[in-house]
Amino acid sequence: MYNVLLAILSAMVARLDFAGLAFLIASNLRVPWIKRIRPTHAQLLILASKLKHGDLLFGRRDWFLKNLLVPGRYKHVCVWDAERQLVLEFQDSGYEENTLGRFVTRYTEVAAFGTGFTPEYASKFIEMMRSFHSKLYDKKYSKNTEALYCSESVHAADVDKILQYEVTEIFWFEVFIPDELTKLPTVKKLFTVKKPNLIYIS
Repeated sequence: MYNVLLAILSAMVARLDFAGLAFLIASNLRVPWIKRIRPTHAQLLILASKLKHGDLLFGRRDWFLKNLLVPGRYKHVCVWDAERQLVLEFQDSGYEENTLGRFVTRYTEVAAFGTGFTPEYASKFIEMMRSFHSKLYDKKYSKNTEALYCSESVHAADVDKILQYEVTEIFWFEVFIPDELTKLPTVKKLFTVKKPNLIYIS
């Protein structure tokens, strides 16, 4: 992650992009006293029961000041594999498969949205997502590399482009913003979880 931050910093200084420089600084500033979600085992079972194969999970960390600058409420998106009860996602380390509990406890707020995929397409979507297991994390957020970042992996796995998910321009970058997925007409909100352990079922 720090390599891309240095690269962006150099580019911003060269272009005298002070707005972008402010974004870069805020991306790494944290508010350390904000607590994460701490759900009980029973609550995790309730959440899992609301999710279907191929649904989307979103995360927000309130301790990052970049929340004031990056568009949208949620800064991370991943995919739910209901058959194996695992979260499929791209992080700085690359492709990961995590339990729902491990995913939820990383954030101060989590939301789930149903994709409305048919069972057949959901399986195809998950299979494609899992095929990315050897790909690296795209630290440059570029469309011209084999590497992927979280929201880009969702776009790539949606082979038939049912979600109709498009890029957004931030400064001079064209990126897939996770929160834009929540605004699509084809998705439906399932639940929200907020710190410390409150659940809101839609």
